[in-house]
Amino acid sequence: MLKNLIYTVAFDLKGQRGARTMAKMLVSSLLRTMWSGDIIVFTNQELPLFPVGRPGLREIFCEQPQWNSHDPDDIQECLRNALEWRFKSHHLIDETKYEKIAYFDCDCVCLRNIDHLFVNNRDVLIQEERGRPIQDDVFSGYLTPEEISTLRRDGINAGSIAIKASLFHDFMEEWQKIYEAEPRQHSEFRDQTALNRLLLDSKINIGKFERGEICFPFHLDTRYQDFKDAALLHMVGEGQKEKIDFAFAQYMAAFFNDGHGVFLDFLEM
Repeated sequence: MLKNLIYTVAFDLKGQRGARTMAKMLVSSLLRTMWSGDIIVFTNQELPLFPVGRPGLREIFCEQPQWNSHDPDDIQECLRNALEWRFKSHHLIDETKYEKIAYFDCDCVCLRNIDHLFVNNRDVLIQEERGRPIQDDVFSGYLTPEEISTLRRDGINAGSIAIKASLFHDFMEEWQKIYEAEPRQHSEFRDQTALNRLLLDSKINIGKFERGEICFPFHLDTRYQDFKDAALLHMVGEGQKEKIDFAFAQYMAAFFNDGHGVFLDFLEM
């Protein structure tokens, strides 16, 4: 039986390591929760995530400009390039090795194993933002005026998606094709609005990740009771510092809190 693959993109501005830090927590949490598949990280930093290699992890260096962290245009270009590499990286992935290929934003962290999310015969698995209509700006860039008026459905988040490997390259090529076309409504959040357009038009079999297994603690699932039992947290809705602070707290609680303070004792030695 073929394995599954998870990949992410971590591009940083010159002299910064925020995306790398988030990607490291995502990868480490996948490994600590015994993810059974492979992992690929597309990065613009040559420094590896771990000093010792991890089985199943591959880091692919992507040559990028040296973006200035004090230049607003460079900051936006870095973000835009990272988002575009969600689909532009597909030609560097050998789909023949896998059953399903999943993309997760690097601002995610696993609290427990997520293998069960992929036990599904659907062609594509998506994560809706429950209660947030597709007419919101973050989803609606490619909608027609009629769709703006008539559609009754939630928007789809582009930061967590799994695709049957045999369809992967065609799917990503179509996503890029839509992204490069002129939007009907606006050009903001273009990667995500293009994905929503693609999924609206697609004839493939689309399913949803199991309800409650992927949560948005800054955005839709803001109470601890809402996200404490999730398999994966996606830190949508805050700045990078807040994402790292929160992800680190959840990571440490998940893997180093035994309820008796043993790790705290180690810190005091």
